[in-house]
Amino acid sequence: MNCKEKSKKCTKMSYNKIDQDIREKLEEMKELPGNVNWSVDKGWEQYQRKYRTRQKTIVYWLSSAAAVFVLLLVFWITSSKDQTLHISAENQKQQISLKDGTKIWINKNSEVTLNLVKNIIMLEGEVYIELSGEKKYQIKSPHGKFIAKNSHFNLESGKEKKAAEITVSEGKVKFYWEEGAGIEKTIKNGEQARIVQDIAVIKTPVEDRNYLAWKTETLQFQNTPLFFVTDKLEELNNVQIEFDNKEIRYCRMSNKFKSTSAESVLKQIPQLLNCEVEQSGNKYVIKGPGC
Repeated sequence: MNCKEKSKKCTKMSYNKIDQDIREKLEEMKELPGNVNWSVDKGWEQYQRKYRTRQKTIVYWLSSAAAVFVLLLVFWITSSKDQTLHISAENQKQQISLKDGTKIWINKNSEVTLNLVKNIIMLEGEVYIELSGEKKYQIKSPHGKFIAKNSHFNLESGKEKKAAEITVSEGKVKFYWEEGAGIEKTIKNGEQARIVQDIAVIKTPVEDRNYLAWKTETLQFQNTPLFFVTDKLEELNNVQIEFDNKEIRYCRMSNKFKSTSAESVLKQIPQLLNCEVEQSGNKYVIKGPGC
């Protein structure tokens, strides 16, 4: 008995094999952004409903509030040897979770490319990374290479910036400009390093407790001079903040703000200090005797 004689039975067996392969590939599709409204069960249900009788072309439609992703399952099947994932966060931050438990938050105006086979992360901008497994990752940036595993850290490194900054909140991160040559440093938990390409690596204890404000969207100050507060707001919001007298710059604040918006925070300043805030476009002026 051959397949020509029993064509229906052979076709059924062939479809069952394809179904099994498709299900296995669906199970492997874990490296997707956390805000994508999709799951393996949902993809399997959609496949059976729409494509059970059409095995040649399989397309899955994915959507979320941030973006719409169109992925070809055929691509995942044929490119398993060199899986890469590129994320460009233009106007809002993004988050992705990998199969080994690693989580990556990508700040707006930043780009990340992941090689999921070689565990390489290529960065342009700012990210916060939680490496939760025992896999060793390489993070390649415009200012050098970082090696880490089972560590949490914030890294900012862009082509337009004169230096990179890394802050380690758990574990340790190894840094070097060229493997086997040049400077090599280890940044540990509670340390921050400023890296000027081919010149110096300056390590200090973490002084800015708001280095993750872009991710948490909160600001917290403890007996902090007002000019430190305004410096942070300028950094996060692309605004200009001035004082009409020097004394008010040194008034101290111990407050938590559930926003990083300059407009939102500065509206609350007059309630906390003896002053007023005037706004003209992207420029703010703080006036009054203050404290």
